[in-house]
Amino acid sequence: MKTISTALKNHLAEEVTTLCVCWKIVRRDGVEQGFTSHVKDLTYDGLLYEAATGFTPSNIASTDDLAVNNMEVVGLLESQRLSASELQAGRYDYADVYVFMLNYEDLTMQDLKLAYGKLGQVRSGKVVFEAEVRSLSQGLQQTIGELFDTACRADLGDSRCGVLIKPDRWEPHTLYALDDVVRPTLANGNERQYKITTAGYSGSTEPTWDATIGNSTNGVSVELLTDGAFTNAKGVYWNGSAAWTIAAGVASCDGTQTANDALSQPVTGVNGVLYETSFTVSNFSAGQVRIVCGTQVGTWRVANGAFTEDIIMTGTTPISIEADADFVGDIDDVSVSEKVTTVWETENCYTKLGTITAVNSNENFTDAARTEADNTFDRGYLTFTSGLNVGVSMEIKTFTSDTFQSALPFPYTVQVGDSYEVYAGCDKTMETCRDDYDNIINFRGEPFIPGSDEIMKFGGQ
Repeated sequence: MKTISTALKNHLAEEVTTLCVCWKIVRRDGVEQGFTSHVKDLTYDGLLYEAATGFTPSNIASTDDLAVNNMEVVGLLESQRLSASELQAGRYDYADVYVFMLNYEDLTMQDLKLAYGKLGQVRSGKVVFEAEVRSLSQGLQQTIGELFDTACRADLGDSRCGVLIKPDRWEPHTLYALDDVVRPTLANGNERQYKITTAGYSGSTEPTWDATIGNSTNGVSVELLTDGAFTNAKGVYWNGSAAWTIAAGVASCDGTQTANDALSQPVTGVNGVLYETSFTVSNFSAGQVRIVCGTQVGTWRVANGAFTEDIIMTGTTPISIEADADFVGDIDDVSVSEKVTTVWETENCYTKLGTITAVNSNENFTDAARTEADNTFDRGYLTFTSGLNVGVSMEIKTFTSDTFQSALPFPYTVQVGDSYEVYAGCDKTMETCRDDYDNIINFRGEPFIPGSDEIMKFGGQ
């Protein structure tokens, strides 16, 4: 059932109408674009609908059953926002498409929704593109089921295969569980992956990763405070009321303070992150003292000793030593550092990094630093991480003598110096699964199915 405003309904009943069709495209990366059949650009609901695109939609048919309602659009590649290279790069694959009608003379009449779907097959030439818009019922046309086969039915790296081809990048302030695996960030990248052997939180600073397989890398903890040993005068790093003094390497409180009087530093922590706090109390005679992280308070201490406590920071600033109105004593060795316990073990990673050193074409290029054997990356995927093709992936047809031949040309010019990630493919045979990936337990084929000769034999043969 379609809804329509009374004003637009009345306009449709008139002999002369001022209507146009608008297309709103929402790509998978969140980019929204608008196009219209009107002769001028329109702005509707905060989005610009561009007129100079020369597109021609097919008729739109809607039914009340489960029949597939598809439509097509043919257009000229005139818009700077809709280019052949972007279409070929897959930027518009499976994009959401909203089609509706407007009265371009009075946009306050609102719209009449005509269709919704996803972009299916896109074909583009030098000046013209064709795109299929598939309705929601298209999903019901998909064949569900599989055939017995000697080849594996899983795709390398998917949930059924289980081979970890491309682990997530390391992230700060993240709780990692035992056996979690990460790759370094691009800025600190190498051709290794790292598995957690001691669980815990990561810090704000990425570790310097040990590239030797089997070695360990410890997480890095950052200290928030400066001069926790009180070697500088009051006012340099620490600030507080006159009741607090700093001398001879300690901070002292003389009992003249008001309740919850604080000696503090305006340092910035991270809200919700676990910090390990510690300080030492000496020459204690009365009252109580505690450490405060943002708005999160620690435990009151009422004796001499060295105290350690884990605190989840609330707010971001400041860090302070807080005394009640009766506290008399000295404070020393104050520390607030990220609670980082993670330990990582170095493993080989299937995803390799490299830089293009020579270009023959957009589908044939070389990395002279590659030392792998011929055919290593056949059927694998290469993704550029810099250059004009950043984020674009393409299947590798062949890899020979450090030269890649992609299945299709990359949409933008491949240049010397472009960096990339690449991983080897899989021919879906039992031998490759067993020998190259040690993953035979997840093999999704039936390698011992008898061939047609065996099936056609008579009994006893």
